[in-house]
Amino acid sequence: MCFSKGLGAPIGSIIVCSEELHHRALWVRKSMGGGTRQLGVLTAAARVAVEDTFFGGKLLPTHQKAKRVASIWTKYGGKVTAPVETNMVWVDLEEAGITAEEFAEAGRRIGIKLLDGRLVIHYQICEEALEGFQKLARKVLAGEGEDEACRRLEN
Repeated sequence: MCFSKGLGAPIGSIIVCSEELHHRALWVRKSMGGGTRQLGVLTAAARVAVEDTFFGGKLLPTHQKAKRVASIWTKYGGKVTAPVETNMVWVDLEEAGITAEEFAEAGRRIGIKLLDGRLVIHYQICEEALEGFQKLARKVLAGEGEDEACRRLEN
């Protein structure tokens, strides 16, 4: 389980496995330079992420927001490349006829930070961001050319 994607920790993952696999995982991590010093600070962040987000009830609403993002995208004719089962949504940009760069630029114009078609939803994403994403989806997927959609986003 990754602590950073949706749980809010800066880095970190946990692996639940047999003792044999645990020893193998430690060996692989060390052989790849994965040792970290001063783990207390990182562990504290992971603990807060698990206690507040996972056990604190913030994860379910986050998953519901992810499903809403996927629903918005498909409502306007877009496709997702994988079912939404966590807090991540993969939108099919190629099918939408837009590059990752154009998508990121269109998002930037309405105040949404995007890199590509992988959208990681966090519990702190506000209603305004979801409304902005709906505006973006409507413009990008409404059958208009990307240049026209970007010009209209400015209005």
